Amino acid sequence: MITYIVTIDISSDAKSELTKVSKCGSPQIFHDTLIIESTQTQEQIKSIVGVLGVVEDEYVTPSEVVQENPKSWYLPHASQTQPDYKYTRTGKGVDIVVVDTGVRLSHNEFSGKAKTLWSYDGKDYARFTQPHPTHGTSCASCAVGKKYGIAKEANLYSVRTNFKTSVIIKGLEQVVKHHKMSDRNTIASLSFSAYWGVIKGICQTVMDHGVCLIAAAGNHSKDLPEYPAYQSSTISVGAIDFNGNTASFSNGKVQGNDIWAGGVGGYAASISHDDHKTRFSGTSASCPLVAGMMAMVLEGSEKLETRDDVRWAYDTLLQQARTENDKKMINTNVTNESFKQPPVPVVVIEPEKPEELIPEVTEPKIEEIIPEKPVKEEKSKKKDDNKKKIGIIIGVVVIAVALVYFGVI
Repeated sequence: MITYIVTIDISSDAKSELTKVSKCGSPQIFHDTLIIESTQTQEQIKSIVGVLGVVEDEYVTPSEVVQENPKSWYLPHASQTQPDYKYTRTGKGVDIVVVDTGVRLSHNEFSGKAKTLWSYDGKDYARFTQPHPTHGTSCASCAVGKKYGIAKEANLYSVRTNFKTSVIIKGLEQVVKHHKMSDRNTIASLSFSAYWGVIKGICQTVMDHGVCLIAAAGNHSKDLPEYPAYQSSTISVGAIDFNGNTASFSNGKVQGNDIWAGGVGGYAASISHDDHKTRFSGTSASCPLVAGMMAMVLEGSEKLETRDDVRWAYDTLLQQARTENDKKMINTNVTNESFKQPPVPVVVIEPEKPEELIPEVTEPKIEEIIPEKPVKEEKSKKKDDNKKKIGIIIGVVVIAVALVYFGVI
């Protein structure tokens, strides 16, 4: 059985077709990327309708170079306060996730604050079961270590891998899950490099969820960084020596690196004992140093949730960098006022449309006009006439009586 990483068109039937010829995983975050095990060839898998790309699973390269007789200068160089390391922020309240070979959680560098977020084999770390067993512990100490770290109070989480592509993809999925469930900001430190670009889409998805990605440029003396550093969704970190010159092994010699940090002849924690240190060089050392600086940028910031939020964080980090030898260098000697909150999205609230005022139509009040009772003129007139007649009759009668009385009649 061969393990492949397959990129598919999620609107097609590719996944259902792949399940017929392979043991197919069920991604929960990266829905367009499948990890399968199959007896078929790469060409046969690629011929399935809806399959966009196929690569065989392989191991990536930790970005570590061992230098003899080192001088520990990483931190003072970052703050430009030699021989002391001075800083105004500690990364408090920010989570740094080291995606690497695991971390010795009990090491004095971490003061009990380190936790394993996910492990491909259930172990926190292992001494001799894989190449570079101390690599993850050394990287973690450069980020948050008590003696060797940039961000002294940042939270540390470990995602333990064996540097196999499929395992790294699963680990990054755990980073996104962690960020979605947390109310804090998350930074993923990626001190490994490879020639393939299959992880490009994966990193873009991680960024879309609001996670910052700091990646080592690689140690093959190339003009450009390697993946995952060689893409806009990450901050690419190159290594310099004590004099600020490009390290002989660092990738990105011509272009492509966003920022540079110490990477030749420094010290870091070792897994051999809880208080042991080791010489640690390479862009693997440079990467977590910058991850620590990013934690300083995000200290006190609102939670990043979108690609634009992460882009703000990247821009702010690079604005804080100092320029030396035509390079942007790590810089932790800044004031709190230099850091700003992420931009608040401008929400245009349309005013409520006023209700159309319809004038109230009131029917005119019609007063009931009661006609006055007509005066019965005719009856009154007749009555008056009758009175006159009675008066005349009475007068005649009186006169007649008088005449009789006086003997006239």
